[in-house]
Amino acid sequence: MRLAFSLALLLALALPGHASGKKKKVDISVVITAESSPWVEPSTVLAASRPLFEMLARRARLTYSMQAFTSEASALDLFLSGKTNAGNTSLPLYMKLSEQVEIVPLCRPVKFGRPTFRLLLLVRAGSQIEGISGLRGKAISIDSEQTSRIYLTVLARRSGIKDTRAFFRSIQAKRNPRSAVLDVLMGEADACIVSDVILRTMAELNPKLARRVVQVHASEPFAYNPVFVRKDLPARKRAALKKVSLELHDHTVGKQVLTIFRIDRMVAARPDYESFRKVWREYARLKEGK
Repeated sequence: MRLAFSLALLLALALPGHASGKKKKVDISVVITAESSPWVEPSTVLAASRPLFEMLARRARLTYSMQAFTSEASALDLFLSGKTNAGNTSLPLYMKLSEQVEIVPLCRPVKFGRPTFRLLLLVRAGSQIEGISGLRGKAISIDSEQTSRIYLTVLARRSGIKDTRAFFRSIQAKRNPRSAVLDVLMGEADACIVSDVILRTMAELNPKLARRVVQVHASEPFAYNPVFVRKDLPARKRAALKKVSLELHDHTVGKQVLTIFRIDRMVAARPDYESFRKVWREYARLKEGK
């Protein structure tokens, strides 16, 4: 679901001006992992983003540097060390960063006309399972994104389930979230957690699919991962980064890349991430045994 953010990040993530003729290198931390782009291969993200980078940097008259990581821990270390000043990560890492560094969200994607998504708990139609409490001893599939695992843990605790490993027969993480839905349809799992965007995308390709699964729970709306910058990034560079990001859908290359990720357009991000921050803090307390 945040897939294209890695792109938007790449796209504009920042860049120093070259008005003086000197290229001031800015380190950009681009996190391309299962956590940030669960249903897009890293090679695809890079291939689609490369021409976008070049276009945006040229239009903004800025230079840029980019670093890609397979580990969010590495990206976190780079950001905390002050060696990069812009980024796009999973929501959990964004939460962690925002508690340790002053960062400002600049923009985020709109998909299917909405700037938010919901996580859905799905079961097979006719299974008689009405909620997470009906999954004792059952198998559940989730996408490999950390957001889904965190939400499952919090949802279980809210329902009185203290140990998910003991309660469920198994929890399988899938690199491709569509595989989680297919596991339910093929009887390899009794339930799955995926975003509403994934279900809608699959239903577009196969309308009958939507009738074969039943939604028994939906999360509150969560804002998509933002492209963000350190608060101390100069205002001129911050404005340039934001401007070119918001104009992506007005250019041919931008439209092509956004289409790959099923993004309508990028919009200005507001600091309204409290719905997921609440989940994140609940999870942190659980991890601390509180």
